[in-house]
Amino acid sequence: MKYIILLIFTSNIVLAFGNPKIEKKELKTETQKESDNLSDKGFKKALEIMYFFKNKDYDKIRSSFYEPIAKKVPENILKQYTNKASLLITEYGIPKKEKVINQVSFSKINEPQITKETNVELLVYMFPMPSTERNEPPLRMITISFLPSIGFDKIVAFNVLDNSKRTTIKPDFEKLLSFNFNLNNFKQIRIYNTNKGNDKALNQKISELDNEKVKSLNKILNLINKTNIEKTETSSDITRYKGNPETISLHLNPYEKMMMPNEITETYFMITEILEKESDEKESEWIIIRQFKTLTSSYLYYLNKIENKELYNELKKLKNYTR
Repeated sequence: MKYIILLIFTSNIVLAFGNPKIEKKELKTETQKESDNLSDKGFKKALEIMYFFKNKDYDKIRSSFYEPIAKKVPENILKQYTNKASLLITEYGIPKKEKVINQVSFSKINEPQITKETNVELLVYMFPMPSTERNEPPLRMITISFLPSIGFDKIVAFNVLDNSKRTTIKPDFEKLLSFNFNLNNFKQIRIYNTNKGNDKALNQKISELDNEKVKSLNKILNLINKTNIEKTETSSDITRYKGNPETISLHLNPYEKMMMPNEITETYFMITEILEKESDEKESEWIIIRQFKTLTSSYLYYLNKIENKELYNELKKLKNYTR
């Protein structure tokens, strides 16, 4: 099963744009007791915060944030997602060490003191998933994020995901009937190529792109502007494929930095196509454009791949820019 996880903390505390390049590595701690004696990239602090979640200790959770970010976290959002975390922990307990994964996300944060930071360390606590006959199994997890440059005694974000009882939430922005893309309306792009573990990406400010890339992107957007939308769906979940296909995605970000959820006014776009399918992925027939402010509420626009062969080929060429 291939998960295209957009690490966008939009419905949570902090937003990280795009489909980040991730390195996964199992923690080396043998037990929670051993972790007390280790400085292991935030595990000890994260474990402490997991107990704060369980007890709904909002003040201690807020004080666990890096101070400039703590001041910006809306109280209602902090309580909402602390309560969600508390429900998971109360029902399933704090996950054991084999359920905790350390990840590295390459992104930027909307905070003047740390805008140059690019490596965000994440500890992901995985909870038991319910059985399902769907091709899109649900996820239950808590993610706690740190910046190595400021240390592992303060966090910069946390994320609580439980889509086992998903309901479709209508987006709070207008659905598009056609496209009118202009590269000048965006600040950053991410090109992401997934290929059975050999994933590659390009993440760059549009103002820093060379002429060749700008020309390529403008051509793609002009082609999209000429397309007909075959169908539109509302989505309250990330994209997950039946198999492990090779894909190419173009992410269009209207912001230069990570944004707080209450600061987001413009929508993000992600344009994705399957280059080589592994199983009978139904998405392989389409070029899919996702429009969203948060992943819990998106519009998916489907473009017929056969009728838009030139667009398909131009998107495929973006693979050459990734590394």
